[in-house]
Amino acid sequence: PLSDSLTSVRLCLTLREHSSLGAAQAMAAHDCCPPGALGPAAEAPSAGRMEDLNGVPCYLVGSGPRCIVVGHDLFGVNSGRTKAICDILAARLGCTVAVPSFFSGGAAGGEGASASLLRVLDPAPSEKWYSYPGRLGAMLWSVPGIYRGLKAVNWAAIRPKLYDSVLPALKIRGVERFGLLGFCWGGWLTTRASAEPEFVCAAACHPSLMLASTLGDNEVALCNAVQCRTMFLASTGDPKNVRPGGLMQQAMEAKAFSKDCHFEAFPQAHGWVNRGDLANEELKRDYEKSVELLVGFYQKHL
Repeated sequence: PLSDSLTSVRLCLTLREHSSLGAAQAMAAHDCCPPGALGPAAEAPSAGRMEDLNGVPCYLVGSGPRCIVVGHDLFGVNSGRTKAICDILAARLGCTVAVPSFFSGGAAGGEGASASLLRVLDPAPSEKWYSYPGRLGAMLWSVPGIYRGLKAVNWAAIRPKLYDSVLPALKIRGVERFGLLGFCWGGWLTTRASAEPEFVCAAACHPSLMLASTLGDNEVALCNAVQCRTMFLASTGDPKNVRPGGLMQQAMEAKAFSKDCHFEAFPQAHGWVNRGDLANEELKRDYEKSVELLVGFYQKHL
C-alpha cells in the first residue's frame, strides 16, 4: 500500500540522516521503538537448545512444571542477551523458559535484515572501512522489509502459534503453570496475551505498547484487558503510558491484584536490558537490578 511505501521511505531517510550517530538513533523512526532506542546487538552465549514445537522453532532452557514464555524483540530470538537472560531465569527459578520464534524468517524482515543493521551499527573488527557504503546500502534496503515484517505479526497471526503449537507442546512436556516475559515488541505480545486466563503473571522490559495501533489494537483497551499480575521495567525514554503512573499502571490499580504489580523506569535507552553494552558501569548496574527484579517477581507469582 502507498502508506507503507511512504513510511518505508521516511524510515530510510531517517536512518541515512542519523547513521553516523550510531545505534541510539537507528530505530528512532520505527513504529516499534521510541527515539533514542538501541539498535541490534550481537548474540550472547547461551546454554539452551533450539527445538521444534509443533512447527514453531523455540529456544528452550531449564525444566519443571512452571514455565516463562518469552516474547523476543524486533530482532528475534538471537537478539543480544535474550537467551542468556532466559538461562539465568531458568537456573535461578528452577523452571522452564521458552522463547518461540514468532517472526517468519527469525526476525522482522528476516534475520538477514537484522544482520545488515548490525554490520553498520555495531560492525565486527574485521569489517573494512571501505565496505561501509555497501553495508549502509544493504541496511537501507532492509528497512521496508522490517516494517512489513513487523506489521505482519499481529495477534491474529501470533495467537495460533502460541495456543495451537507452543503451549500444547509445553504441556505435553509437563508444564502446568505459565508466566510471560517480553522485550520491546515482546512487551506488546505479553500484554496482549495477559488478557487470556492461561497466564498467571507477566513482566516486560522496555515494552513497545506504542505498536498497538500498528497491529490493530487500541492501547487503552489493551491495558484494561490484562488479567494477571504485571511488572513493567521501562526506560525513561519510553512513552509515558508504560512508565510509572502511566496508562498501564492506572489500569492495574483498578484490579484486585494491584498491590502485586510493579512499575519502574530506569535512566537508560530503550533496549538496554537485552541489548545494552555491559561495559558501561551504570547500564550494568541497572541491568543487574532488572534481572533481580524479574527473579523476585517470578518467585512470588509464578
